[in-house]
Amino acid sequence: MDLSSGWTSVGNGSFTSSNGYIPTFTVPSLLNAQVVAIKISTDNAKPTWYTGAWVDQKVLTGLDGSTPWITFSKKIGLGGNIIFFPQVISNYLVDISFPTYFKTVSVGVWIQ
Repeated sequence: MDLSSGWTSVGNGSFTSSNGYIPTFTVPSLLNAQVVAIKISTDNAKPTWYTGAWVDQKVLTGLDGSTPWITFSKKIGLGGNIIFFPQVISNYLVDISFPTYFKTVSVGVWIQ
């Protein structure tokens, strides 16, 4: 996945399982782009591992305190993924959850 032009990094990290699972990664800034690129990699991936993560788009509605509502959810694969959110919603959060069998994971998130 070539992200050398027209893409802006909005979050990345490398994580290791400490309690038997890797915690959910929340992109550290609010987004408002409809197109998001996400790259997921893990050490020693087995050939049967296709799932890289689950991505949730969350919107703060203000209707029930500070609990965000999930407006879009998608399972993505290992490697590079381009996500087209169904509509542009200003100021949304992105949470990324990983399979429990991952012991390490690296994630990068870009917007266009």
